Amino acid sequence: MITLEYDQLEAFYYVAKLGTFVEAAEHLARTQPAMSMRIKNLEIHIGKPLIVRRMKGNRRNVLTKFGCELFCRLHVIITKMNSINSICFEEQLESIQTKCTPRR
Repeated sequence: MITLEYDQLEAFYYVAKLGTFVEAAEHLARTQPAMSMRIKNLEIHIGKPLIVRRMKGNRRNVLTKFGCELFCRLHVIITKMNSINSICFEEQLESIQTKCTPRR
């Protein structure tokens, strides 16, 4: 059984969604080489290429057929994870605000 790492899947998802390693790296507050390494490791792990890499310039990367399938499935997962993170962050923020409210 293959166990996939969330950070690799997230890196792939944002490169696919945003089109470039640089934009995805900026979105996730990572470096471009770190993004490239995560995706390369993911491709090695699953044994299939996900992205047809374009050389430097403003060209967007193109997904392989398998990359397209994976992106579609990840869209649901990443969207739900972002929603869960938002809920957790909002609850933490409310807790902090409640604790910081001055008493009268």
